[in-house]
Amino acid sequence: MAKQTLGTSMHSFPYRFDNKIYRLYFPQIPVVKSSRFEEYGLGDYPSGTNAVVAVLSYTGYDMEDAMIVNKSSYERGFAHGCVYKTIKYDLNEGGRKNKLKMVHTVGKFQQECAKAKDLDSDGTPKIGTVVQKGTPQFAVFDQSSEQTKFFRNRDMELGRIDQIALVSGEESADDIKMLCKIRYPRNPVIGDKFSSRHGQKGILSILWPQVDMPFTESGITPDVIINPNAFPSRMTIGKASRFF
Repeated sequence: MAKQTLGTSMHSFPYRFDNKIYRLYFPQIPVVKSSRFEEYGLGDYPSGTNAVVAVLSYTGYDMEDAMIVNKSSYERGFAHGCVYKTIKYDLNEGGRKNKLKMVHTVGKFQQECAKAKDLDSDGTPKIGTVVQKGTPQFAVFDQSSEQTKFFRNRDMELGRIDQIALVSGEESADDIKMLCKIRYPRNPVIGDKFSSRHGQKGILSILWPQVDMPFTESGITPDVIINPNAFPSRMTIGKASRFF
């Protein structure tokens, strides 16, 4: 089950353009780990997050397989992540070889790119730009019509330009494509599933304010509250261990 955990699946994020890949922003290695953990080098690819878990009946939002998450922990970045998606633009789509060009000369092309605001003078998007549906993502010069052609984002979701690259095809150097990697936030929402390292899963049912959370004598408030009824019939070794 550890293979399905969000975390650091690789260290080559700046050099890869996967169709879709998930990433946890603040992964951690477990507080308690076995000798196999070190032997397999799992600490180099941390997954999941250590959390303070309270096992108690509280408000009803933690019934059986539901759970409560501390809203302040969420706002501090608990379980925040993202998904990277790569969009591919073909400069020679439909056999129009050498018709669409990226140009770097001063002229009408640069003026039109400047009007788009989010594009550089060569027609490529600026890193870190917020994109949504209809946002210009790429511009090239069509030699046949002598017009600037804009490629616009079709996704409804808000994201940010993370990386761009120009690549050529394996068969022909004229087969040029522009790869645009977009980062979409994937923060916890009601209905998301969390799980401990022992397979004890729970559904996020509400984000509860920290001021209304229970606390210990020393002032510790939990990140997660789960109902004790979720454990007696489940024959897992760790019972209530660290979540996510």
